[in-house]
Amino acid sequence: MTNALAFNNVSFSVIDKDNHVWLKASEIAKALGYKEENAITKLYNRNAGEFTTKMTQVIEIFDKPNLGITENLTNKVRVFSLRGCHLLAMFARTGVAKDFRKWVLDVLERQGIENKLTLSTARTRKPLSSLVDVWVKQGNLFHTMCWKQVSAHFNLKSITELPTEWLPDAIAFVQSKIDALPKAEQKTLPSNQLSLEECTKDYIIEDNPNDRYYKMMEKLHNDMKLVRTHINFQRSSPRFTNLPKELDALHKNAEDSVNMALHGLSIAQYALHNAIRIRAEFEFVNTNL
Repeated sequence: MTNALAFNNVSFSVIDKDNHVWLKASEIAKALGYKEENAITKLYNRNAGEFTTKMTQVIEIFDKPNLGITENLTNKVRVFSLRGCHLLAMFARTGVAKDFRKWVLDVLERQGIENKLTLSTARTRKPLSSLVDVWVKQGNLFHTMCWKQVSAHFNLKSITELPTEWLPDAIAFVQSKIDALPKAEQKTLPSNQLSLEECTKDYIIEDNPNDRYYKMMEKLHNDMKLVRTHINFQRSSPRFTNLPKELDALHKNAEDSVNMALHGLSIAQYALHNAIRIRAEFEFVNTNL
């Protein structure tokens, strides 16, 4: 583990967490050329949805007591992993941001972290591919353009270079792009005709398997969100900041699994919603011919 790191004239107080390098937000702000120490906090808050717990966390650190103070002082600070530092520099607009990104990649390479990662395969990327399909369809985009955006976000030449360990982050990135798409305008039908939403609602019946599955997945989706909220609450609790390595890894795996399950359910719900909508449209046309 690297014990001393410096960029230009800024020396970092390296925090060793889970055998990985984590850096304080205040020191990153100085390295990126910001005058205010809370600039990184503001930058993070504007783009919080792009970060995962593997990229940034709030931890408690012990400060050495000053003269006349005998008790150790604890202080909560936000820290970023090297991957989180690289993403911060992608959002930063300072003159040294580009050089800082290169420096972060050099540190990653020296540590050999990239060599420990497992390359994803077409099979392991299947949930990501399904979500990209949704992005393409809802945004009326091209697959090539969407895949290029994903690759560029992770500084990859090709999506085939995406490590398996980064798949939850990639899925979250694509989902954020889908959520940011403009909502389609609601086209109103003549007053003497049913709206498509009303028609769809009328045709959701318990006897149809699609409708039963849709309602089941809707409930499961909400339950999974509660599980994710509970996990995030536990991980932010002071009691869970210094877990044994095995338990901490188990917590992280649970969080990643819940996120992947939520995205999978979103895809399934989208497909069933389309099936119900198409059936409703078909019946609507037949009844108005």
